[in-house]
This record gives sequence, structure tokens and C-alpha cells, in this order.
Amino acid sequence: MDRLFHLFVDKPYWSITGLREELKQPDAWLREVLQDIAEMVAAGVYKGNWKLKPEYEGMDGIKGDKGDEEEEEEDDDDDDEDEEEMEEVI
Repeated sequence: MDRLFHLFVDKPYWSITGLREELKQPDAWLREVLQDIAEMVAAGVYKGNWKLKPEYEGMDGIKGDKGDEEEEEEDDDDDDEDEEEMEEVI
């Protein structure tokens, strides 16, 4: 499972064939696990490929953690700017 998550960190979209070659696991196991943690893309360029469900993208070691931290830092910066403006007005 850990290797599967790390593959999605490296590349967000995977085919069953690609995952089978990387993990050396049978299709049945892959499909069973993927149904729990990923969703198949129904249309577009990546049609037929799998991507992680949104609830798994924020896990430790999974893409999305860094983005969340950056957003929090930006929010903190915004608060500081508001306080500075208030100080100038007073």
C-alpha cells in the first residue's frame, strides 16, 4: 500500500497496466485496493486511468501537504497585514 501511495506522489494518474508493472501485483488485488483509495477518470486526456481520491491527497507523504502548509502561511501573512493597517489607522 505504501508503495502504491508513493507512486501517486510521483505521478498523479496511473493505468492498471502501469501499476501492475511497477508493483508486480495481480490485477484483482490492484482493482480491489484502488476502489478504496482512488477513482477512475471517466473522461478527458486521462480517461481510464486512476487518480487518488481527494481525501487521500492530504495524507503524510502525499502531494497536497505542502500546498496546505503554504496556504496556512499565506493566511498568517494576511493577518499580519491587517494588523499593520489597523496600527496605522489608530
